[in-house]
Amino acid sequence: MMLYRSYQSYCHRLQHDMYFLTSTSRLNEQVVDKIVLQLNRVYPQILTNEEAEKFRNPKASLHTRFSDLLKHLQKKGDRHCQEFYRALQINAEQLFNDLPSRKILTETGGRPFSAQGGCRVIPHPSLNPSELGKSGPILPQNFRGAPVPADWTSRQLEGNALI
Repeated sequence: MMLYRSYQSYCHRLQHDMYFLTSTSRLNEQVVDKIVLQLNRVYPQILTNEEAEKFRNPKASLHTRFSDLLKHLQKKGDRHCQEFYRALQINAEQLFNDLPSRKILTETGGRPFSAQGGCRVIPHPSLNPSELGKSGPILPQNFRGAPVPADWTSRQLEGNALI
């Protein structure tokens, strides 16, 4: 199982969700058209008119068009993938909630992905708070974001140094 952290990009998330999204009967023609139109009309910088026509062309199979759309968005970058997730949530909320990446986030207590990303650094317990200057104390946290119990030894904290 792949673990997600807040710094994972929307492109990586889409790559992980791609099989689930393209498997048979998850999305119908109408929902795919709505997603393509939203990406084209609401966010014309995401899909141009020409690209939208390509992904709505009924001569190609729905599976092929949708797979091509997902690959296209991944090539364009993280913002494009993020807007796809937004369009999916608006037009197919139940499917959005059933995505493998959403389930992993829910099960692990993770946070939704952020465009900025980043990871949280937990200071070593031997850090002298007076060395922090005016920034104030940094409290150690465990991997779920809760404060670390006061009775933990430094050896227990070392395993959770980077989250």
